[in-house]
Amino acid sequence: MDPATGEAVEPVDPLARSRGAEVGFLAMPAAGWHTTLAVWGVELESELLFVGDAGTTEPSDASGRIGLTWANFWRPLPQLRVDLDASFARARFHELTAGEDRIPGALERVITAGIAWEPLASGPHAALRIRHFGEYPLTEDGSVRAPATSLLDLNIGWTRGPFRISASVLNRLDARDADIAYFYASRLPGEPLGGVEDMHFPPVEPRQIRLTLSWGY
Repeated sequence: MDPATGEAVEPVDPLARSRGAEVGFLAMPAAGWHTTLAVWGVELESELLFVGDAGTTEPSDASGRIGLTWANFWRPLPQLRVDLDASFARARFHELTAGEDRIPGALERVITAGIAWEPLASGPHAALRIRHFGEYPLTEDGSVRAPATSLLDLNIGWTRGPFRISASVLNRLDARDADIAYFYASRLPGEPLGGVEDMHFPPVEPRQIRLTLSWGY
């Protein structure tokens, strides 16, 4: 039963079969630097897709993903750490025509990076992090794509023994990007009864400052 309308819906298996594999390597090219590179793949018996009219998800066709992930962690100094992760993926439905087999909402590029200074005992601490989601398809033919989203967060503060005070600035650049996007038909007053297909998205949270006081024991 559809919880929104109370109408009967076609029953489906609660769990979809999946298969996955990954191969990669771990290396330490220099002192304090750990890097991993992995190639992976995932096969799903059924893909869940968001349905705008119902405001819920529904099972769809079988799908497959292949991707490449590169992860790095570097500590050049005891107080300093740097990290960089990048992942690239190709997602397709198996049973649809080539060129019309993209999975709406499937991310193709994700990059995160950060640098942080943490005192060994007492002193200032700071961290800067960036998160980037690349463009991704919203329709099976890829003609409509969600724009990329990039967010920058900053944290600064002071540590003295067990006492710690910090200020976090989230979305430091006050980006107006979409948090997530969907493409479906909706209707405003004066528009056709069938609605108009368009992109729908909630925006990311605006720039905000958070203060934190903590005491460790």
